[in-house]
Amino acid sequence: SHDNSPNQCVLCGPQEQIAGVIDELRAGGVLCQELPFRSGFHTPMLTPYLAPISTATGQFALHPPRVPTWSATTVAPFPADPDEVRAIFLRHLVEPVRFRELIEALHADGVRVFVQVGTGQLASVIDDVLREHDHLAIAANAPSRSGLAQLLRVGAALWVEGADVELGALTSPGPGAEQSAPVTTRANRPPMRLDLGSALVDLPAPALPALPVPALATAPALGLFFHEALAPDFRLGWMQPFSLATLGQGLAGVARATLGFPEKMNDAVVVAVVALAAGAGLALLPAERRWFPAIALFGLPLAHAAAGLPNQYYPRFHLTGAVGLLLLTGEALGALWARKGAARAAAAAALAAILAGQALNLAHFFSAGRGQYTAAVAHMNAYGPARYAVDPAMAPLETNIVLLHAAQRAGIAAQRIDEAAWCARAPNWLILASLPGSPLDFAPMRTAGPPACPTRFERDQSFIAWGLSGFSWTLYRSAE
Repeated sequence: SHDNSPNQCVLCGPQEQIAGVIDELRAGGVLCQELPFRSGFHTPMLTPYLAPISTATGQFALHPPRVPTWSATTVAPFPADPDEVRAIFLRHLVEPVRFRELIEALHADGVRVFVQVGTGQLASVIDDVLREHDHLAIAANAPSRSGLAQLLRVGAALWVEGADVELGALTSPGPGAEQSAPVTTRANRPPMRLDLGSALVDLPAPALPALPVPALATAPALGLFFHEALAPDFRLGWMQPFSLATLGQGLAGVARATLGFPEKMNDAVVVAVVALAAGAGLALLPAERRWFPAIALFGLPLAHAAAGLPNQYYPRFHLTGAVGLLLLTGEALGALWARKGAARAAAAAALAAILAGQALNLAHFFSAGRGQYTAAVAHMNAYGPARYAVDPAMAPLETNIVLLHAAQRAGIAAQRIDEAAWCARAPNWLILASLPGSPLDFAPMRTAGPPACPTRFERDQSFIAWGLSGFSWTLYRSAE
């Protein structure tokens, strides 16, 4: 891609082929270094991505140069025709840089002084090209000196070569010195509008090697898991003792919330299907990208079971798995889509099934929120005006808020009775909240209320919750 000098060139190509060339050249005593970036510039590999660049180039207004300007593609001065200039610019992106030939042609045309504007080592490359010829190559910027000091050095070198150099602009004017012309500053420079509408260049997977992601980068996943395991709910004793059924119910809830599995599908079946699909999805990913989803979907649940940690029916206590499942699903579907043909059709069908399943599951929320609370309020109202109390053992504040909201949506009047008003007018309903999926076979009869006027209640009906969180309700109706 670059013919820089007799002792330096740049090769560009597929990584495996470049590695082979490096080995062969080093065996012959040639110094080689692999550059720490990937670029297809100045090679035909960039040709498929020229369209947006060509479009943008056609919109630029070109002006005649004030000094002769040469091309390292044609090794000749640029033509005067703007369309020919644009064509050479595009050729320059896909053809080698003929820098050595350009310097030789300039020298043959009479050029003896080469000033590099900017940083870099082009001056040394020019010295290599013209080592047998009279010339001067100097950079206007050098890391070993300040900008002003190097410009003075450049001016001195040009003066030695016979140039008429005006160094007044580089020196401080003395008292009474004539002021130079005003300098164009940001304040009086006309504004230039930037065109930020260029399309992104999307390289196909084989052209863009996957970034190396070491396994250590997945350590935050472990931290998230243990944070969940040590959440306040565990310390308060609200979690269920460990059982595979409880763990499976939480993991299946994650699959339903993220991938749209039906609510009525058996938990074990859901977990098994997800495990098989996840294994197939991991096989589609590059090895370095498999660590996080593998740890989140398989490693953490197995560690949970092996440690016998208490767990919960709430799927939200398995958020690490949810994140891993979403990432794996997205990458696996993307990999299938990139293969085209039947694989692309399978990816489209899988995505459509996920969206349809999620829509059906979310229909519950559109109708009644995260549980059957509207149905529960309607059931209470069927026996007359609902006066209720909430058992204080589990989430009384949340239960009262949700009940009043559900009653308002349904246009039903519901009155909460606290202990201060209990003896004057006892409630006809008692509500017990419980965790989703937990047993609802409470005692058939319960007694509640202040000691001065307790009320007996009999178990009536239960209304379950679903989704990532929420509470199921068991209603007790007054037996008095």
